[in-house]
Amino acid sequence: SNTGLILVPIAATGRLSAMIIDALQGLEKEGIDSLIIDMRIAHSTASWPLVEMLSLFIDGQIGSMHFREGTQSLIVSGRDVLHSQQIPLALLVGADTQGASEIFAAGLQASDRAVVIGLPTPGKVLRFDWSILPNGSKLLYATSSYLTPDGRDLGLTGVQPDILVNLKWDEVDDNFDPVVSRAMLHLTQ
Repeated sequence: SNTGLILVPIAATGRLSAMIIDALQGLEKEGIDSLIIDMRIAHSTASWPLVEMLSLFIDGQIGSMHFREGTQSLIVSGRDVLHSQQIPLALLVGADTQGASEIFAAGLQASDRAVVIGLPTPGKVLRFDWSILPNGSKLLYATSSYLTPDGRDLGLTGVQPDILVNLKWDEVDDNFDPVVSRAMLHLTQ
């Protein structure tokens, strides 16, 4: 098929969106007409470029961030890089997909921009703070979470795949990956 595959590394940096653009340029030469982004091992750091990544594939409001002080809409100004706004998209997720990569997947899924395939994610999008109590113990509490455009609190539910494939990323071999195969089947139907 003419499906491209991009693997997001475990600890991607702020250069991730530039790396995706480079990959898209390489894949365009191959004449791809659909794209799979494998985020099964994608953790996120403070430098994970969530808005830049979302802007490659969608435009508009993509849910909201909820803080103790109030709510902030997550609004993305889309940019079409090599038809990235229109290309059919499948996102692979699993138990090791965490943080901003979960928000990325949930936002695209809830906006009907991508199909999500794999295993549920853990919902590790909450930010926490702590306070010291008078007796010296610490109180840990959530300070923010992400709500999808359809109103789900990702910290409570995680990303629930559209197509469940009960296989962890470390159970595949170099010759065959059933999750990628299922994504290719969906994109070519």
